[in-house]
Amino acid sequence: KAIIVEKQPQLGGLLNKIYVIAHEHGEMPAEDILKATKAQIEAHLNIKVYTGAEIEEVKGYIGNYRVKIKFNGGSESFDTSTIIVATGMREILADGQYFYGTDPRVVTQLQLEGMLKSQSVGHPKGVVMINCVGSKNDKRGCCNVGCPVSVKNALALKNHNKDRKVYVLYRDLSMVREEH
Repeated sequence: KAIIVEKQPQLGGLLNKIYVIAHEHGEMPAEDILKATKAQIEAHLNIKVYTGAEIEEVKGYIGNYRVKIKFNGGSESFDTSTIIVATGMREILADGQYFYGTDPRVVTQLQLEGMLKSQSVGHPKGVVMINCVGSKNDKRGCCNVGCPVSVKNALALKNHNKDRKVYVLYRDLSMVREEH
């Protein structure tokens, strides 16, 4: 039996905040992907999901673990042979750069995703996106998602208003393509 332990109150992580997912065959609302995946998980007889839960203790060794989780004010333990840790991801905020944090018009791509999702972008005549803020430096490499996301969001902004000027500033545009 597979067990999913999710710290948040619902499954999906950042996908809950994203407007659409773009791929080589077009776009799909992130919400639709999330609903379909959740439905598959919920319908699967061998998957148990704990949301709003945290791992309290792990004992044992490879192939023979005892895991204790806490959730809803209680706790539960189970045995498992394998543990997969998915830490999720968090956005690098551009505090102190390009007026981020001081000018409400300056937002991150993830914040823009939320604005697109809630249809609260407004009517700016022009938008400038700056890629690689806080990455591709001595501390961090390429995030691998920034370029495709900026292009996807630039197209979404143009689709909302064809007369809007949208500029994407980048060092090198890295559009990763999946091979099938």
